[in-house]
Amino acid sequence: MSTNRESQGFSASAPGSGIPTGAIRMVAIVFVACALLAGFGIFQWYFCRIEVDPDRLVILIAKTGRNLPPGEILAPDETFKGIQRHVLPEGRYFRNPFFWDWKVIPVTNIRENQVGVLVRRFGKSMPMEDAAAGRVLAKDDEKGIVPSVLMPGRHNINLYEYDVELRDAITIPAGSVGIRTNMTGAHPAKPNQFLVGPGEKGVQRDPVPPGVYYLNPYEAEIRVMSVRSNRLEIQEDEPLLYPSADGFPVSVHLAVEWAVDAARAPEVFVRVGELSDNPADNEVLQKILLPAVRGLGRIEGSKFTAVDYISGKTRLQFQTGFQEKLKAYCDSHGVLVKAVLINRISPAEEIVKPIQDREIAKEELGRNKNQLQEAIARQSLMRQTTLVDLERSKVGAETAQAQALIASKNRQEIALIEQGKLLSVARQDLESAKKQADAVRARGGAEAEVIRMKAVAEAEALKRAVAAYPSPADFAAFEFAKRLGPKIESVFASPDSPFGRLFEAGGKAALPSPPAREAKP
Repeated sequence: MSTNRESQGFSASAPGSGIPTGAIRMVAIVFVACALLAGFGIFQWYFCRIEVDPDRLVILIAKTGRNLPPGEILAPDETFKGIQRHVLPEGRYFRNPFFWDWKVIPVTNIRENQVGVLVRRFGKSMPMEDAAAGRVLAKDDEKGIVPSVLMPGRHNINLYEYDVELRDAITIPAGSVGIRTNMTGAHPAKPNQFLVGPGEKGVQRDPVPPGVYYLNPYEAEIRVMSVRSNRLEIQEDEPLLYPSADGFPVSVHLAVEWAVDAARAPEVFVRVGELSDNPADNEVLQKILLPAVRGLGRIEGSKFTAVDYISGKTRLQFQTGFQEKLKAYCDSHGVLVKAVLINRISPAEEIVKPIQDREIAKEELGRNKNQLQEAIARQSLMRQTTLVDLERSKVGAETAQAQALIASKNRQEIALIEQGKLLSVARQDLESAKKQADAVRARGGAEAEVIRMKAVAEAEALKRAVAAYPSPADFAAFEFAKRLGPKIESVFASPDSPFGRLFEAGGKAALPSPPAREAKP
């Protein structure tokens, strides 16, 4: 009976519950599945989760798989046990801890002006014959130093796969060059040479220009050499001493401006040595310049007598000859002599004063001659200037004279025209004046005749009046007394004097009696 019911889709109920047994089994399965899923999620999140920070990497280590080949430390792929070459960068990953282990390492950070040198830790060993021949860089499948380098920045490097050595980049500043020495490369085609060609092992012939270079220090090395101007001064503490041609000691203070020839800096580096800020350690200064300055200075200086050094002309000859010899010698060694300045030359004191006095006298004489020549030249110039001024004045005067003559002629012609006009008018006026003069002369003649006749009449009357007196004096005395007498009241005079006799008869003037007038007919 129950079998039939089950075949029709009914199942037995749990005792006392009324719930079918199949439903309970299904719920149980779902519950177990959910529990397993939740447990798997918890296992994944808490036990399998790998959080990689931005400045970290994760190296995976497989716990299962095939064994590594002999001599290998890294697994070629995930089918092998051991340390995996592939690293996990920043992010979130899930790995089963039963099959994987992992290790967190920092990201390789190459700072500015640094370079990273990789040393491969896996692969074949370098052949002994190559190592004996001097090869230091490993090939792609060999252990050892990798030729390529890491530039500044962040790099995801498996530190079980590579070791990283941090080295400084090579900075060649302005005013300097680099001398490159190849540690690897072909053997020189011309052995026993100071410098080698490109790609050959040794010091390169061409200098490296200024800049920043990221080189593998196991592959090449760059030494920086300054090619700026330097100044060597030989002064009071250690002057240049040598005897003159006549045996007197001479002391010279000088300065030399020099620099390493940039194009020949590698040759100077190999032949001579390095430059240094400390003069005692500066091999170019100590080996080339100082010996040349002192040796050539003594040779050139000993050609002149002590007297010659007091003359400025000889000092200049010494400086010029010394500079030429020093420049030629240093050029042959890759050092450029830019200038030589003789600051002071001190001959023996016992001959300096008289020679200086003589030279001063010569200089004074020469200066006087120069002044005389200058005065003569100025005089000649003034004479020429005066002649030019005179000629200019003459030309100006002649020009002014010609202009004045022309103007005078013009004025003369104008005056002649004007005078002609005036002459015509004057002639007319003259005719009129003549007529007026004739009239005036006629009128004047008549008036003169009247005056003459009146004067003749008066003269005749006066003549008759004078004739009436005994003498003209009596007439004059009479006229004088007649006019003066009425105004005189008293006179102080001797009676016997001529003046006193004029006043007789009681104070009255004794005047001569006027003559009796003749009766007019």
